[in-house]
Amino acid sequence: MTTRYLFDPKTTYEVVPIGRAVENVKLLVVDEKGNIVPQGAVGELYVGGPGVGRGYLNRDDLTAQKFVNFQGGRYYRTGDLVREEGDGVIIYVGRVDAQVKIRGVRIEPGEVEAALLKHPLINLAVVIGHPLDAPRKLVAYVQLADGQPLPADFRTWLRTLLPEALLPSAIIPLDKFPLTPNGKIDRKALPDPILETGSGSDSEEEEPRTAMEANLLSVWRKFLKSPSMGIHDNFFDFGGDSLLIVQIITELESTLKKTLPLSLIFNYPTVAKLAEVLQEKGWTPKTSTLVPVKPNGSRPPLFCVHADGGAFFYLDFAKYLDDEQPFYGLQSKGLDLNDEPFTRITDAAACYVGAIRSVQPQGPYHIGGFSVSGIFANEMAQQLVRDGQEVAMLAFLDAPAPHYPVYLSGGPDYTGRIKRLFSKPLVTMIRSGIQKMSVRYRKASSKVLIKLYQKMGRPLPPELRAERVRSLNQGMGDRYKPAPYDLGAFHLS
Repeated sequence: MTTRYLFDPKTTYEVVPIGRAVENVKLLVVDEKGNIVPQGAVGELYVGGPGVGRGYLNRDDLTAQKFVNFQGGRYYRTGDLVREEGDGVIIYVGRVDAQVKIRGVRIEPGEVEAALLKHPLINLAVVIGHPLDAPRKLVAYVQLADGQPLPADFRTWLRTLLPEALLPSAIIPLDKFPLTPNGKIDRKALPDPILETGSGSDSEEEEPRTAMEANLLSVWRKFLKSPSMGIHDNFFDFGGDSLLIVQIITELESTLKKTLPLSLIFNYPTVAKLAEVLQEKGWTPKTSTLVPVKPNGSRPPLFCVHADGGAFFYLDFAKYLDDEQPFYGLQSKGLDLNDEPFTRITDAAACYVGAIRSVQPQGPYHIGGFSVSGIFANEMAQQLVRDGQEVAMLAFLDAPAPHYPVYLSGGPDYTGRIKRLFSKPLVTMIRSGIQKMSVRYRKASSKVLIKLYQKMGRPLPPELRAERVRSLNQGMGDRYKPAPYDLGAFHLS
């Protein structure tokens, strides 16, 4: 026994708590990077103490994976996703192996299943990422009481419980679920869904009407792996993300013999709209550093600087914002062929300040940045304040704030990096090392290709333009020496 909890018979529990640790047991909640998470955040449950076993008999591989040395002690990785409440009680959320990652967002299907089961007609619910090997969509399978049909307003009801990013693309009623020989639900045997769309892909209205639409639709269906997709279906509703945008633009530039901006699909997210623009006589692509991800709303707009150069990263982030909160992303120059990328943060920040002031001429401003772009956001705030403007919020989203050791010392904190590395479990260290080697190989090969293209006088394809911008942004961030900023900022990680 590792935990205990005293239940109140008069209380109705939505989720049965795991409880608190018993004597001589230590519980830790740890994220996928090997860091202890703050209270209220979700992570994997580690169990430590004298009662932790030595491992699995004759299973050295499994022992190395599940029994780890962590922060000076030996712990068992349960595989359970949990969170610690304010009173120290541990709440079960789901399983690590059940998580799916869709469009860059890590989703716990159990959270969606719990919401579905709150409806009085739902007896059983299973949520998976589809397809299982490379999830692009969230699909729910439900069993209804007494074989009743799914209510017409069911999705509207579900929206009151879940943010847009967690809403299943398809909800499929089943009379009974396929089972494995040991009686568990066989997720691999669940029927393939017919993904829901806003306009119904099976109608004649969804079929291409011109050669351009036929060409575009074949490319979108190929990369989105959605043969039922129609010309009026939204790219992002079918799992489109920043990586797929680069791949599709690369393909289209090759087939159409045109240079296209990466923001094109964002501005024209259906085949019908995109084909209309591309066929327009005299049309030339227009580029802008300001991307209106969610332009409508009564509140002061929130402006967030690019992650890795593009603003598409924030598409899922914006879905979690209030309906009245306008949101704009800022993307680097250099992603489009006709723009030269910035080489100094001060120049980039000045351009971004001009862009946001075209939408909001006067403060107070609300600015944020993810990862290295937090440093760009900091320089923007400095310039606005020097110009007499008010900055009401400067947010660092998983980004090194100006007081981070690398900026105070004038260089990377290698000693701190080594200490943090060896404080993590061996499996995590190995996995992290492999990932870093892969990233370094990609960067090195991209640099060689970029130089080769430039020497030959050939235009860079979209994926190399994006890699060049990423490299330049990282270099600018490493060289930047921020001035003191005493007007208040907050850091989210």
